[in-house]
Amino acid sequence: MAAVAIIGLCAYQTKISGPVNDPVFQNLDPTVKPGDDFFSYANGGWIKRNPIPAAYSSWGIGNVVQEEIRERLKKINDDALNANAPAGSATQKIGDFYYTGLDSAGIEKAGIGPLQEQLNAIEQAKDVQGILDAAALLTTTGTRNFIGSRVGQDDKNSSKMMVQLGQTGLGLPNRDYYFKTDARTTRIRNDYTTKHLPAMLALSGWDQARAEAGAKGVYSIEKFLADSSRKLENLRDPYRNYNKLTVAQLNSLTPGIDWNDLFRKLEYTSVDSVIVGQPEYYRAVSTALKTFSVDDWKAYLRWKLVSSYAPYLNDALEQESFRFGGKVLRGQKEQLPRWKRVLDVENGLMGELLGQLFVREYFPEKSKERYVAMVEAIRQSYREHIQKIGLDERRNQGQGPGQIKRDTSESGIS
Repeated sequence: MAAVAIIGLCAYQTKISGPVNDPVFQNLDPTVKPGDDFFSYANGGWIKRNPIPAAYSSWGIGNVVQEEIRERLKKINDDALNANAPAGSATQKIGDFYYTGLDSAGIEKAGIGPLQEQLNAIEQAKDVQGILDAAALLTTTGTRNFIGSRVGQDDKNSSKMMVQLGQTGLGLPNRDYYFKTDARTTRIRNDYTTKHLPAMLALSGWDQARAEAGAKGVYSIEKFLADSSRKLENLRDPYRNYNKLTVAQLNSLTPGIDWNDLFRKLEYTSVDSVIVGQPEYYRAVSTALKTFSVDDWKAYLRWKLVSSYAPYLNDALEQESFRFGGKVLRGQKEQLPRWKRVLDVENGLMGELLGQLFVREYFPEKSKERYVAMVEAIRQSYREHIQKIGLDERRNQGQGPGQIKRDTSESGIS
């Protein structure tokens, strides 16, 4: 780093032209004095030549690489789309997914229909138990709501997998958006409450009056939960956010919620204890279930469901979701084209299959052999270093040459 700085400083002071193919020199901005703003001096040339595209809120060299990969993935998907691939093959599955994502006419015709089963479950709720049942259904089908459950390694016993509960349930990025009063946060919050929430509920099939009343209920619930949610800095303490409770203790913490029953509906079996990241949040959930009306909770769960899937539904829902999430929150001026969005979702859901086709197309056998040889060379180097360390330690302990025995069986390297 020091060498780069010295080279850059010399280039600035002497005003000479650098090597044509030197990316470091090419990215300099010689109009900036390095002593005044070294970042702009070192990167200003690249930044000037690479303005942030309208579909992005930030831009860097990683995005450039990502765009190149997307183009290659597009070719793979286009080929799969037009291939007469055997049923069940990776090519057939990728082609079908890509076709489904690009079928805007079919998506428009389906409207809100793909969510009808979950919407019916929400609408049929008559009491708190009905709300809990609907929330469990939404959780098992991938919709985030006030139940923040997952299964992961126990941080204090990595050999064991545990059900873990964490704070969740907010529609804005974090709890501060509900309480901060600076201009930007206030503008976002006002848009959320007066425009986005009513619009999304109306687009889900409710009349305007019910949508506006539902939006008020949704925000009231979220603000209540936000008040008992930890700030971002308080989520960084691994000890404070590790609280192991038996199911009986969890039931005592949250009167009115039968976690034995709820875990069964969440499809968790044989749960005897859980790790609760933020107990005060779940205490607030228990209180909120008794404080807010069933109609408020129906609006809340409906909002959670529709907002989760809006990017994949009809144009009106997709556009409103982007207007708030993309433009208002992140400052994007326009959406990525549909094919890029489809590829990103596909990569997240079917990355293993997509990777198989990518390797077949862009990773020839000779390249594989090269990297296998490189990895083996690294392993051999580690093996030799470990053996040398063991030899040196035995010498330092005063063992004679006849007592030293090389043994790689315990080195962990195979």
